[in-house]
Amino acid sequence: MPPGSGKCAERPCWADWAAYLAYAGWQAVASPVLVVRSVLRAGRRGQRGLLLRRALLLPWRRTPVDLLIVGNWTGETRAAWLAAEQTAQPAPSRAVLAGTRDAGALPPRGGAAAGWAPFASLPSALFCLARYTPRRVWLIRRNEQHHLAFWCWALGIPVEVVDAFLTEEDERRISRWRPWDRWRMRAVRRWGVPDREQADRLVRLGVPPERIVLVGPSLGCAVPSDEELAELRSVL
Repeated sequence: MPPGSGKCAERPCWADWAAYLAYAGWQAVASPVLVVRSVLRAGRRGQRGLLLRRALLLPWRRTPVDLLIVGNWTGETRAAWLAAEQTAQPAPSRAVLAGTRDAGALPPRGGAAAGWAPFASLPSALFCLARYTPRRVWLIRRNEQHHLAFWCWALGIPVEVVDAFLTEEDERRISRWRPWDRWRMRAVRRWGVPDREQADRLVRLGVPPERIVLVGPSLGCAVPSDEELAELRSVL
């Protein structure tokens, strides 16, 4: 999936805005509980200092970039750095944003800038877009940056998911909330999938086939099985 430079032709319609505002409103009501949960979870993992540093990362200066690559977990962060290395020529100005504790220990590749990924909140996403002015955004594996993806979509900044991977559980959850989750799938302009199974899963979720690109395991990431993910969740 070579990074392009064109603006996204499609923008959110009124139904997308209504569903997004309902989601943002619900999250605003639930935000005190979500903040407390995040602080308690960070305390159990010894990450409160990291949480504070990310929360106070204000947009002191704007950084224009050709490509903004966002990965939330350790595997996604490693894939993001590999993507940055592989896109050095078509996108000379790149930034990799990571949300993992060991992100600072991962060696930068390809001369890309490094930073913290935004939280799953509206203020954090807007701060991110105030700090970076990307021409294109890549999300690794899945669209978990709902606010960031939606506002990029609204601003005409193309959003693409690289090495897209959804489990059977993800498919059931999205299908259950599909009338309200439609905007999350529409915000992504292109999905790069490693195999036909993932492509079929996205088609069943309503993604037009022309937005799906079969790229294979281009980033060399091992995709965990549903059983491995269930075992991982049981110990977290």
